[in-house]
Amino acid sequence: MIKVSLKSLDGQLTLTLQAIWGKRFSIAPIPNDVNLEQPYIEHQQIFLPKSYHANSLEHARNYYLSAALHCAGHIIYSKPWQSKTLNNRQMVLIGLFEDARVEYLSQKHFKGVFKIFGRQFLEFVQEDEGFNGIAYRLAYALRDPSYKSDHPLVQKASLAFHALSDDQLHDSNSSYQLGLQVANDIGQLRISMNERTAFNLFDYRDNNAFLWESTEHIMSEINEGGRSNESVGVTGVTFEESLCGKSVADDSQQSTVAHQMSLASVDKDSEHKLSSDSVNTSESAYPEWDYRIGRLKQNWCIVKETIHSKSNLEPLVPLVAYDRLIGQLQKKIQTYQFNRDKKRRRPQGVELDLEALVSFRVDSLMGYTPSESNVYIEEVHNAQNKFVLLVLLDLSESMNDCLPNTPTSLLEITSESLYVLSSLLNRLGHHYAVHGFSSDGRKDVKYRVFKEFMSPSVILDEQGLYDLKASYSTRLGAALRHADQKMQSRPEQHKLIMVISDGQPSDIDVFDEEYLIEDARVALREAEQNGCHAFCLSLDSTGQDYVGRIFKKGHYEVLGHPEKLPEILTKLYLKLFRVFL
Repeated sequence: MIKVSLKSLDGQLTLTLQAIWGKRFSIAPIPNDVNLEQPYIEHQQIFLPKSYHANSLEHARNYYLSAALHCAGHIIYSKPWQSKTLNNRQMVLIGLFEDARVEYLSQKHFKGVFKIFGRQFLEFVQEDEGFNGIAYRLAYALRDPSYKSDHPLVQKASLAFHALSDDQLHDSNSSYQLGLQVANDIGQLRISMNERTAFNLFDYRDNNAFLWESTEHIMSEINEGGRSNESVGVTGVTFEESLCGKSVADDSQQSTVAHQMSLASVDKDSEHKLSSDSVNTSESAYPEWDYRIGRLKQNWCIVKETIHSKSNLEPLVPLVAYDRLIGQLQKKIQTYQFNRDKKRRRPQGVELDLEALVSFRVDSLMGYTPSESNVYIEEVHNAQNKFVLLVLLDLSESMNDCLPNTPTSLLEITSESLYVLSSLLNRLGHHYAVHGFSSDGRKDVKYRVFKEFMSPSVILDEQGLYDLKASYSTRLGAALRHADQKMQSRPEQHKLIMVISDGQPSDIDVFDEEYLIEDARVALREAEQNGCHAFCLSLDSTGQDYVGRIFKKGHYEVLGHPEKLPEILTKLYLKLFRVFL
């Protein structure tokens, strides 16, 4: 027997998980003050034994890799349940099905995982008819549908699990229901289990406390808005931090918040000017998705909408360089609208319908009475009324960054692009709006309305265009929900939100990089369910990963050269207009 330490393998384990899942997991040794030898998960961190006694180094590696993969599967696919009404037998069996479910999904995601887990399944005492023997048989049967057990209860449970559809297997409630059903069957057979000792079938699997860990406490904090100095929320921030946005747990977090707040304080005079020149300020509360508990936190974000007046306008320098491009795109879209929406075989119109005219002539020559004399094409001018666009601008501090080797900022490029796009849309008579957002914590998501759908385009007013200001952070999910709410009141059949952003969602009260990405992804799916599509133009050349996770394939574009945004934006509108109509 040899003793292998986790420290010698943790780097390899972290890289392996990242290669399989495409995200980084935190792996740590079980602390000395925790009386556990079994892996466990706490606040999305994987804790493994400091050392493991094995027959060989390869055996130890397989153990640690299996344990890490299993825990990662829970983090990816599982969500906590309330345990208040459950007994120990029910919780153990629910956990047994959930273990099988996450391993099945992990194996489906990466085929090689099946063999890795398989090395941990050893022979067991087949004659054991007690609870442990049934649980072992069930674990083997859930892993391998070809495994044949002579126990009718195991056969029944195995058939039910392997009959689940892919959609059901992606729903953790399937494990919950199957676990309760088997627990009830075992109770009917009067098969008892030792309720006083921890239950552990395989040493590589975690103790499943993650499935029940502090769920009620978290939800009560969310619902009641209470504070707790001791309990750490699922974002890695204490609830006091998430509510106040100021108190932090350690020096590194304090420095992060201090840096963010220093950015937020930049250009306070201009921020005050924006507020003083604005009217119709209102507030709306929206939920936020917490992927770690698998629930929406109701009324978690406050969006503060401000409608800006014309007094923010600055002199406009005509962008003559884009006039030709705008004219070409206008002609293409108008031609497409006419070709798509013209009605044939009409009694009057702008041109002859050659097909109808030939049919009419053939009928006449053959001695038939023509069935109709409608030989014209009528032009319909309402195509633009079927389509509405909302441009949603990321106005976070990073938009003030300049392009490489130039004094031009991303914000200036974006403003120029809006001029070009607005010029095109105004000529076409299409309905559109221009909004922007930034955030200073969940209770202060700033949402700025620069142009509403039906209002005249003050951005293109002869006096000038809006002086866009960028500051604070990027809470994209809340902004998307507010934009979607506005789109629901629109009568058009096809609705599109076009997001222009330069960076990953982030905010001063969130320290988990995945948190706001997942919330934005869910907010986007909510909008799609409401019939509103979204497309993202990312100015971050390194943003392929997180943008691709938020927006569906084909619904985003990462620009390697942001300076080409005006041309790309207008050409993209032509493409989207044709696709949606």
